[in-house]
Amino acid sequence: MQLIGYKAYQKGFFGCLETEDGYICFLFSKNTFRPVVSYAKADFTCQDHFRATLHKFFPRRFFLTRPVPIPSLASCDLVAAAGRLTCNAAGNVIPKPDDHTRASAR
Repeated sequence: MQLIGYKAYQKGFFGCLETEDGYICFLFSKNTFRPVVSYAKADFTCQDHFRATLHKFFPRRFFLTRPVPIPSLASCDLVAAAGRLTCNAAGNVIPKPDDHTRASAR
């Protein structure tokens, strides 16, 4: 499972997960996961098709440039995944470079 969309709010975030069988748009607030809508993967040719279809409802920068793996829907895993994200100068949400990436860039 991986986080492919993210929008932070004061007391939580709205996100989108890609699972083995589909996509789940959800709200995470007050340490509670609330699914909003689910889509079957079979309805889309690929993740890019899904993103293009949902672009009608979400801005393109909602979707992450690189997905963030999430081991489970436990609150601690969702909070940890959100903590690994940052915004670049263009306002796109991107995963923070890990220590290995930063060391090799020096």
